[in-house]
Amino acid sequence: MKRPYGCGCLTKIAAFLVVALILYALHPWIFRELGYSVLCSDSLQKADVIVVMAGSYIIRTQEAAALYHEGWSPRVLLTRESPPDSFYQLKAKGILLPEMIDINQQVLEGLGVPRSSISRIEIPVDNTDEEARRIKEFLERDHLRRLIIVTSKTHSRRACMTFYHYLGKDLQIICRYSRFDPFDPTGWWKKRKDARELIFEWQKLILYRIQFLLSSIRNGGRKI
Repeated sequence: MKRPYGCGCLTKIAAFLVVALILYALHPWIFRELGYSVLCSDSLQKADVIVVMAGSYIIRTQEAAALYHEGWSPRVLLTRESPPDSFYQLKAKGILLPEMIDINQQVLEGLGVPRSSISRIEIPVDNTDEEARRIKEFLERDHLRRLIIVTSKTHSRRACMTFYHYLGKDLQIICRYSRFDPFDPTGWWKKRKDARELIFEWQKLILYRIQFLLSSIRNGGRKI
């Protein structure tokens, strides 16, 4: 018997509404899982050096200073982030501004880390890949074997993945995100800044996974 016209459409609408209600009920859980998915933090161990990744100069240096005072490492390493083009334009006009690495050092010293315990990589870096390579060169030169990587919460998964990819075969890596980072994985969608930060980081995370997968295939499954 032929069904009355419109029954199939009503069934589809009802199914859509059921699915929509289920997703609405589960969306806090789904969003929380997305928030936690970018986080990565290992158990602490004594290390040769605490590495502050370039970027946010307050929350990362605060964490590094706290770890230093807690006795996890006697040394802190800073990297130099490439400044914007306008920085050099102003410098050419005689307007001298502090770079991020200089501000990081001021924060560390202000929090009680002695200058003698702070090392710097002066060659500017443009991205996490390049930063990991520069840090590897520094560690190998100073014969350091175990490091604590300090970064922000949303950057921690990608940062740790990058360091494991480039350094994991030769060095022991301990990843830590800053306890002073206000990002909340249980409610990030309620703040525009956190939502923008998470979405942007997920895009980078996917690209990095693809990049490392292709790199591994080209190298016969070996890490580079």
